[in-house]
Amino acid sequence: MAQGHRILLHGRNADKLNKVKTELAAQAVNNGSVAGYVADLSDMAGVEALATAVAADLTTKHQTLDVLINNAGVFNVPNPMTPAGLDVRFVVNTLAPYLLTQKLLPVLAK
Repeated sequence: MAQGHRILLHGRNADKLNKVKTELAAQAVNNGSVAGYVADLSDMAGVEALATAVAADLTTKHQTLDVLINNAGVFNVPNPMTPAGLDVRFVVNTLAPYLLTQKLLPVLAK
């Protein structure tokens, strides 16, 4: 963040997300900043809400979205099925990144 970058983080656990956000914010210089978004990527409504929140914040807080890195993933979970009856690993590892990317494509920098 030495060049003033803005980092938008996602996490499903607010406490862990805030800890990472605080650690990164302590390194921010040149108007760099860190924002955090809590969402459960095993829930498609949560993915859509995350995309909506990021897109809405672009107009007021972040200006542009230059890069999207989808690196969430799960392998071993106590309950492998979502309430919708889908395999949680397939949802988080495949469907959620696809949906998030599709929803944020219109706001990604060209």
